[in-house]
Amino acid sequence: MIVLQNSLWRVEILENIGMTVSQIYYQGIPLLYFPFSEKEYSINQSLAGIPLMYPFANRLSSWSFSLLNQSVHLSKNQVLSDSNNLPIHGLILKSNEWKIIYQGPSGVEAEFCFVGKWKEVFPFSHCLKYLIQLFEKEVRFILIVIGIEDTPVSFGFHPYFRLWQEKQNLQIALPTSKVIELNPRLLPTGKLIPLEDFLIQHQIPFQKTEYYYIFSLNFSFDHGFLISDGISQLNEGISIQLIQEKYKLQLLLDSNYRVLQLYSPLIEEGKNFFCMEPMIAITNSFLDGGYGIVPKGNQKVFRFSLRVEN
Repeated sequence: MIVLQNSLWRVEILENIGMTVSQIYYQGIPLLYFPFSEKEYSINQSLAGIPLMYPFANRLSSWSFSLLNQSVHLSKNQVLSDSNNLPIHGLILKSNEWKIIYQGPSGVEAEFCFVGKWKEVFPFSHCLKYLIQLFEKEVRFILIVIGIEDTPVSFGFHPYFRLWQEKQNLQIALPTSKVIELNPRLLPTGKLIPLEDFLIQHQIPFQKTEYYYIFSLNFSFDHGFLISDGISQLNEGISIQLIQEKYKLQLLLDSNYRVLQLYSPLIEEGKNFFCMEPMIAITNSFLDGGYGIVPKGNQKVFRFSLRVEN
């Protein structure tokens, strides 16, 4: 385990289990849901903490498809499957093949390359650089995709945030007006729903401000929200807030993150977490289109940060 620490923050990273962030403490308060030992997490099929979903986030509609004139064939020994037997959450969730390039008290840099056996699975030569950095006000997550050849990207992160009170007493402030419509297999239909109509339909209490829709989490979420049409965008990024009595947690996303997936199991299951998943493309973009491309010989930088207000 790698530990980063300064006067306010402590971040624990499982470098041999997909560079998963297993816990973040702010002034001693644990912010993430991670109910496993390191050994348990390495062998189970559960997710917790902050895993990286790469090269695709969420689910795909097929195990085989074509990208940039290349055939991709996934198998169940490579990728998790959801309840509808669809591939989900990418290829390297718990890989032990990240290489640590730099490690210091307030930052770490790791590298993962899709070459050799990995190119046989996802046939695009490229490398990732993943940086996690501590600052006074925030923890910053940077993923750099380096295109050895043209590389399609549709990734995201899956933070599991710990809750300190009942979900019906929690709120989220979201700077968007569109929900991505889903079919019964939880795949996008290609249509967008006005957020206000969605909230009214599901009887979710809300208020609208100049910058945000603020609504209750008293609902079973597994929905994507298009944030590229954000009601507002701060100079430093798109701000999303999870409001608890104990503290307000803020995700600050750069403009490359077009989608926020909200996930929370059924309220009666009593799970004390809520997921806010920044994604750079809509679910199933590798098959529906809309994914990004990092051209050969180029690189692209993707950033998001985590902040806390008491």
